[in-house]
Amino acid sequence: MKTKKNYESMSPAGPYSPWWPGMKPPKQPEMFVIEVIGCISDDWSAWFNGMQVQCNENKGVSYIHGKVKDQAELFSVLMKIRNLGLSVFRLSGNV
Repeated sequence: MKTKKNYESMSPAGPYSPWWPGMKPPKQPEMFVIEVIGCISDDWSAWFNGMQVQCNENKGVSYIHGKVKDQAELFSVLMKIRNLGLSVFRLSGNV
C-alpha cells in the first residue's frame, strides 16, 4: 500500500528549488480575462483551451476568459494569441 508523501516535512530539491518546507502550492485553477485588440469569433474558444471568447465590436476588442489550471496552460493561450498576431490590451487574473 502506497502512502501519501507529506510535502510540508520534505527538504527542498536543491539550492534553486522554489519549494521549501511549509510552503503550499498555489490555488488552482485561476480565472483569467485576457483583453486583445481586434475581434475574434466565439468559434475560436475551443482553440483557446476551452476559454470563452467574446467580441465587443463597439470597442474593437475581444475578451478571452476562463479557468486556467496552471502557468503552462496560460502561457499556451498567450502563445496562441501571439501566433495570431493579436496584441494583448489587458490581462487580469483571479477575477
